[in-house]
Amino acid sequence: VRFGAGAFVGEGVEIFAEPGRNGIVGEGSAIAAYGFIHGPCAIGSNVSINARCHIEGGSVGISIGDDTRIGPFFNAYAFDHIFEDPNTPVRLQGVTSRGIIIGKDVWIGANVSVTDGVTIGDHSVVGIGTVVTRDVEPYAVVAGNPARVIKYRRRPKAPARPRPSSPDPSSPKGITR
Repeated sequence: VRFGAGAFVGEGVEIFAEPGRNGIVGEGSAIAAYGFIHGPCAIGSNVSINARCHIEGGSVGISIGDDTRIGPFFNAYAFDHIFEDPNTPVRLQGVTSRGIIIGKDVWIGANVSVTDGVTIGDHSVVGIGTVVTRDVEPYAVVAGNPARVIKYRRRPKAPARPRPSSPDPSSPKGITR
């Protein structure tokens, strides 16, 4: 586990990083009391993770962008159990891992859960008690179970529309090219 300058780890925090499952806590970041982090996990600079959060990196990992704020009792699981064969115990079917990406300047409320494969875009807000099972657009404010867009902090840019072509003056009836 590597710690940036000024990083703080509170009482009772457990951080596990076996070979190949590194942990990075960025400069000026803070992890409050009794959190649990199992790498791979890369926490950016000036990130605040409140008390009793549980972060499981699976095999792919979790990335938390700079200036992100995470409320207490947050849960993120970057893996999922395979359960396709009803004749085999789930514990024997293995797991998959796609990873979780949390962007920069994200605010995540208390008691939020994030599932494997999700990207939470930069500058978004996730309301208290939300279950995030799909990607969240940048600047979106989401809440609920499952998470739904409530509004945008800034409207997403609309896709560029092609400009209408001008009539061809040499063609009959002004047919456009």
